[in-house]
Amino acid sequence: MKIRKECIPFLIPCLIAYLIMLKFSLALSALFLALSIFVLYFFRDPDIIIPENTDSLILAPAEGKIIVKSPVTEKEIETFNVPETSIKLSIFMTPLNVHVNRAPIAGELIKIQHHKGKKLPAYHEKASEENEHMDFCVKNNNLSINFRLIAGLVAQRIVSFKKEQDIVSAGDRVGMIKFGSRVDIIIPENYNILVNINDKVKAGGTILAEKNIP
Repeated sequence: MKIRKECIPFLIPCLIAYLIMLKFSLALSALFLALSIFVLYFFRDPDIIIPENTDSLILAPAEGKIIVKSPVTEKEIETFNVPETSIKLSIFMTPLNVHVNRAPIAGELIKIQHHKGKKLPAYHEKASEENEHMDFCVKNNNLSINFRLIAGLVAQRIVSFKKEQDIVSAGDRVGMIKFGSRVDIIIPENYNILVNINDKVKAGGTILAEKNIP
């Protein structure tokens, strides 16, 4: 299984501490060894099976549990320039989930914007707007999809693997939140949402919505 190189700044100190503690305390050395294993586990980046014929589908950008399924707020309508009939889905990621985020549709990344902010718990209703976050927008000939990576209490940094104007396929890796926490995605009104609150989803592998057929 692939391990993201972003783990290195966290892994090396843990391994050094483990080696040093071997001379002084077996208990502490075991703790740092466990932390090293956790870092490797957290930064895992497994291959996934991406659904076929994704032109009419919106895929999950994150692995985790659906915690919000609601109409967009006035602030989100303004920020993302979407109709008031759009629906927001929020995916909460625990430390045990894969934290590599993926493109929900194929297209051009027309926006990648990082915003500093607070460190409220990711499930907090104001976390989406007030926490550190990074906004993405993918656009193709048929639609554009906005989604937001949101840091939580223990998140260290949000990173993008892409840059604006990059072309992505549905399910491509686009970024990750180091030790955090939540991803919001805006679903257009002409799409039928296939998930509900408490459903578990996988990044790039779960279909969140499909286009309504007239």
